[in-house]
Amino acid sequence: MEEESADHRRHFLSLMSSLTRRSYRFGLPLVLRMHQQGTQLRWRDRFV
Repeated sequence: MEEESADHRRHFLSLMSSLTRRSYRFGLPLVLRMHQQGTQLRWRDRFV
């Protein structure tokens, strides 16, 4: 029983780390591109 939970935890951690790596790889360039285009400033003005 304990081994099973440890296996599950290890699988969950590896899954989360791979998702984080993937989101960093795709999300970071996207955010930088949005920032360069000034989209964030426009959104801030629209809500303020």
